[in-house]
Amino acid sequence: MGYNYQVNSTVLGIESDISGADVKGHSDEVNVGGGDVYDTKVDWFRSILARAGYAFGSTLVYGTGGLAIGGVENRYLAGPADSYSEKNPKICWTIGAGLEQAITDHWSANAEYRYVDLRDQTINYAPNFSTTFDNTFSTVRIGMNYKF
Repeated sequence: MGYNYQVNSTVLGIESDISGADVKGHSDEVNVGGGDVYDTKVDWFRSILARAGYAFGSTLVYGTGGLAIGGVENRYLAGPADSYSEKNPKICWTIGAGLEQAITDHWSANAEYRYVDLRDQTINYAPNFSTTFDNTFSTVRIGMNYKF
């Protein structure tokens, strides 16, 4: 959902969206006598963005950026009985670029790339021991838009 304002070829706008996600990260570490497992999962993310672009003909090229919020779970498993996890919403930022093509007076199609940063998460699991998780990912989105 959003709003765009056009003056000549310059387009400025604001938009917000929410997406269900199944973004996962996994790593195994082999140690003497066993191994550790590191998992990250993003269940959903939302963004509130500013958008600026240039329209030529029925095509809009734009950049976008703003606030990103997401449901993130980070988990460290050091063995069957030794598990540490944190699950909570994270707030940080996103930036991207896209292309939108008008199909009719009311319909357009778009493709967009976004880099999403939902802040690193550090889990402390013993005195002087911790693990830091990198909660960043990229998305490529395609969509259809209806203009009122």
